[in-house]
Amino acid sequence: MQIPENDLNTPIGRLREFIVNNINGQCKIISEGSECKCALCDLDRTQEALQWYGKEAFAILENLVKKNDMAVLASVTVLELDAGKRAKDILGDK
Repeated sequence: MQIPENDLNTPIGRLREFIVNNINGQCKIISEGSECKCALCDLDRTQEALQWYGKEAFAILENLVKKNDMAVLASVTVLELDAGKRAKDILGDK
């Protein structure tokens, strides 16, 4: 479920294009590493989290259709253990 960075047919592609065209200096990831707080890096982190949630949702659906109960349970456990941290990383402490 990888979305091309320059796909203007998707909301995230259009948002990326807007950020690139309207933020002076673009990304400073080279100098700040994973702690960069520019809008482009924030968008990348948000996109990664959304893709992770989508991947897990599709895995659950696929295993429900196959009636693979143990795989469904494993995916739900992954969501339970990891989803809160991912949401907190993106949304902050709310």
